[in-house]
Amino acid sequence: MASLASRLAGACAAVAAACAVFTGSASAQYGVDVSASSSDPRAGAHGDLTIKLTFQEPSHDLKDLDLHLPAGLLGNPNAADRCQPATFEAGGCPSSSRVGEVASTALVGGLLPIAVSGPIHNLAPQGGEPARLGIELSDPLGLSTPIRLQSPISVRAPGGDYGLDSIVRDVPNEVSVLGLPTEIDVLDMTMTLWGNDTPERDLSLPFIVNPTTCGPATVSVTAIAYDNEVARGSGAFDVSHCDTAPFQPTVSMSPTTFTADQPAGVAVQVAFPGGDVDGRAQSHVRSARVVTPPGFVLSAGVAADGLEGCTDAQFAPGANTDPACPALSNLGAVSFVSPLLGELTGTVYLGTPAPGAPMRLFAYARKGDVRVKLVGLTQPDPNTGQITTVFDNLPQQPFETFTLAFRGGPTAVLTTPETCGQRVVTAAIEPFARPGTTANVQSPPVTVTGCPPPTFAPDIGATINPSQAGADTRAAIFLSVPDRNQRLSSMSMKLPPGLLGRLASVPMCPVAQARAGACDPSSRVGTATTTAGTGPRPIALQGPIYLTTGFDGGIAGLAVVIDAQVGPLNLGRVVSLTKLSLSGGDLAIRADTEPLPRIIGGVPLTIRGLALTLDRDGFLINPTSCDVLPLEATFTAIGGATVSDWAPVQPTGCDRLPFRPRIEARIAGSRRLPSLRMEVTTPPGNANIRALSMTLPRELGANLQAISRACRAEQFAAGRCPDASIVGEATALSPLVPLPLRGPVRLVQSTDRQLPDLVIDLHGFTDLQLRVRNEFAQGRLRATIDGVPDVPIGSFVMTLRGNSLLQATNPDTLCNSRPRVAADVRAHSGARAQLRADAELANCAAGASRLRTTASLRGTARGRTPSLRLRVRGERMRSLRLTLPRELRLARGTRFSRGTTALHGGRVISRRERARRGALRRTDGRTVTVRTTKRFTGSLEIRLRRGALRRGPGLRAGRRVTLRVRVTHSNGRTTTARIRVRAGR
Repeated sequence: MASLASRLAGACAAVAAACAVFTGSASAQYGVDVSASSSDPRAGAHGDLTIKLTFQEPSHDLKDLDLHLPAGLLGNPNAADRCQPATFEAGGCPSSSRVGEVASTALVGGLLPIAVSGPIHNLAPQGGEPARLGIELSDPLGLSTPIRLQSPISVRAPGGDYGLDSIVRDVPNEVSVLGLPTEIDVLDMTMTLWGNDTPERDLSLPFIVNPTTCGPATVSVTAIAYDNEVARGSGAFDVSHCDTAPFQPTVSMSPTTFTADQPAGVAVQVAFPGGDVDGRAQSHVRSARVVTPPGFVLSAGVAADGLEGCTDAQFAPGANTDPACPALSNLGAVSFVSPLLGELTGTVYLGTPAPGAPMRLFAYARKGDVRVKLVGLTQPDPNTGQITTVFDNLPQQPFETFTLAFRGGPTAVLTTPETCGQRVVTAAIEPFARPGTTANVQSPPVTVTGCPPPTFAPDIGATINPSQAGADTRAAIFLSVPDRNQRLSSMSMKLPPGLLGRLASVPMCPVAQARAGACDPSSRVGTATTTAGTGPRPIALQGPIYLTTGFDGGIAGLAVVIDAQVGPLNLGRVVSLTKLSLSGGDLAIRADTEPLPRIIGGVPLTIRGLALTLDRDGFLINPTSCDVLPLEATFTAIGGATVSDWAPVQPTGCDRLPFRPRIEARIAGSRRLPSLRMEVTTPPGNANIRALSMTLPRELGANLQAISRACRAEQFAAGRCPDASIVGEATALSPLVPLPLRGPVRLVQSTDRQLPDLVIDLHGFTDLQLRVRNEFAQGRLRATIDGVPDVPIGSFVMTLRGNSLLQATNPDTLCNSRPRVAADVRAHSGARAQLRADAELANCAAGASRLRTTASLRGTARGRTPSLRLRVRGERMRSLRLTLPRELRLARGTRFSRGTTALHGGRVISRRERARRGALRRTDGRTVTVRTTKRFTGSLEIRLRRGALRRGPGLRAGRRVTLRVRVTHSNGRTTTARIRVRAGR
């Protein structure tokens, strides 16, 4: 319709130009008066349009004339036949091509006024112009030759109001009268462009249509003379009755049948299929707000091949040029079908975000020289993904159909609903005739078919690199969900037992900070890649993984932070938290996600795959078992369906893993009902202990009276064991966490064995229960722990209280024996160690519990000579034997004897006494013995200085070293002790 209006405007301009041909030159002020009227001024009516031009000082010779019609005033070139321009120049256009008439008064030779008139023809357009009019003027007496003018029509777009301009160039300023060239001045000219058909007209359709915006409709004229004088004028007529202007838009969607849960090409069309209503054209569309059916949402796969935005400078909405938008911003096609222009086709581009408009559409269509550029806004619903597209301030041009067709295929813009059924498009369309009101319409239903069965079959895989058992490693976990499966809601994973993280090695991000997506980079432990979308081309989004503090009872957490930047679209920051806890029996890491995000920035997140890579150096360590270990996972769909799967993980190189555990035992307390402290240590880098069987010394047996205090099996199962069943305490310390596990040791009745079990109930960053099976083996008491988790344990200490579980087989001979503990230790790697250790007897001296020690170590900085002072106070002591740690050595010869001082009872033992009675003796490089020269004493002291003490390997200031002391009492019994002393500078 824009072209039709342009043609009509051109016709008027041509008529004006024809009249101006007769204008002679003059030096007076050049001007033009313009008036316009319509025989039916109602909005959208087809009244005859009359434009009258009256020239002031017409003696100026008119050269160019531009006639500017008001926006929305249009003509339909299909209302009459099109005459070819050559036929028009020959005067042969048929009456069926007439669309109006022109009449003019001209002054011939400056003296004789004559009336000239003629038809306005609908000409075939040339080149890329939308329309062309031909104006023919002749006098009724035939005294002059006819003048024929052609007027091409143009559209004031883009950047204008899409109104029509009629252009005439190089108007002749003389005609032949009776065969003689004669100047002619045009005094006035009146053009009438027809509206409706009448019996004397040969129109097949109405030609002129009024604007559908009420108020003044202004026609303006620009005339330029041969002497470059410019005349401008304008006239207007009022358009009325907008309140009754018809407006009956429709909306539709194609195709009409879709396959569920797949990317799809979708076209939405706004149309006016009814044409005129009661003899009036329908109102032009001011704005259109179209909402896709529920479930038709943006497809994440639209960016699988890359996605760029077209900038305002590239689209150039106000320039009459082709856009220079990048190919990757192309989203589909656009089409306008107009009665004036036919079909204009073009492209829909994704526009770069603008303030308040994060998602824009640029629609461009062209036919010949006519270009249409529209800017629309698209907003997905943040909760449902349903898409609303708005085109506002549309040009005042009529159209039969306006179609936006978004591309299909694997990278389609939209994806279809998951469920079958019928859906409709809804639209709110505002007319120019009544701004602020809308016509609310909906499309005929489209059908979604081919719904997949309720399948939910995710798959999981995992790798570790390197795979060396016990080594620092990196782990990758892969999850895939087939297309057209139920949507993933959450998942729970149990990592292979022994695949653990050093939580103490990474600063943890506070949970509140993690939820805000603001973790410090120091907390980063890996990378997550989420693959999302339907169809064969999902898109991958990547973001960091941070270690967080624990929440909801977990020991720690993982935060996946993804900035959903899809090409130019920033959909926002998405944070997904996973709780980390330890499973009860094997202390395997359990990872439970919170509900996964279903929609990001209005784009549904159909998760097709997850790749979690934990690759921070020094964070993960491999199991020390080389068995095939399962990574177990349970997946939950949005509808509640659950599926379990597992992936094998197998470390290698267990034969290269060392296994050198150590065991120590200490017997203390009452000699009849002693306490027993056992400590098992494993050096760093060793295989982890899987089972431990300890055989106690023959000197210790079971206290059968304590068995009566055992917790019954049903009490233990109900968690109601009495405190009397507690017979000891245990502590486990792992290098993976900063705090130890501690808890009681309970005596629990066993239903299938003679002796009750011990249950070690540890608590701390997690809870762990270990069961110790007690039995007699070859007359000795043996305790066995099996199924120890594959976790590095630097130190495990268990103390069985005195007067509880154990009793000496012969209290009178205990202190004269050499109790020995035997241990059979097996590792997760398959290695085995047989250990023997002499138990330290700390309960064999009278008053042993009152033994008090004081020690100081100085001069340990580099370049200095160390000195040591040790004082032991107790009852009835006869000798003191000091064993130095490996960090210290005794000097030899005179250097030792001169630098050593021994005291008993606070008095120095003289060199003479030392030599005569052997009061001071150096056994080897690490052992020195002091004997009192009396029957016994309450205090023995050794001072090593002036070179009597030498540095050993590893000695440094601030380090703690352990001195071993053995005191012999007057009754022959001994007391041993360990003394920890910090090395001073």
